[in-house]
Amino acid sequence: MLSMLVLFFFAGFVVYVVAQWNVYLDASDLIVPFVFFFGAIFALLTSSLAVQTARDLLRISTLEQENITDPLMEIHNRRHFDRRLTEEMNRAHRYASPLALFMIDIDHFKKVNDAYGHDAGDQVLKKIGAPFTGSCTSN
Repeated sequence: MLSMLVLFFFAGFVVYVVAQWNVYLDASDLIVPFVFFFGAIFALLTSSLAVQTARDLLRISTLEQENITDPLMEIHNRRHFDRRLTEEMNRAHRYASPLALFMIDIDHFKKVNDAYGHDAGDQVLKKIGAPFTGSCTSN
């Protein structure tokens, strides 16, 4: 839409200049072409800033998601856990309601990595995290 506006302003400027090319122009006659020209510049700058802002917002959203997601298991990481735990503790305190916490610990996981290699250990972690990502498969 903004591109069409820019084209409209530039076309208006060009049409006016061509129509008045051989005609003597007074200073007041130059108001119309300047309005079209600077309108086009304004629309061009506005559209380029809007596109850049949209790209920046998408990049920020992606970085925020990467910041709280474990890349291997594709589930929320410790950083997200710490933030949410603080929020939930404050909520429980505010409403005087109980708070429960469920944690899973994988005992002797180092032995899996040592015996079968880190690739196998990664596969085990992915299988453990799969129910929490919605990508649980039956392989």
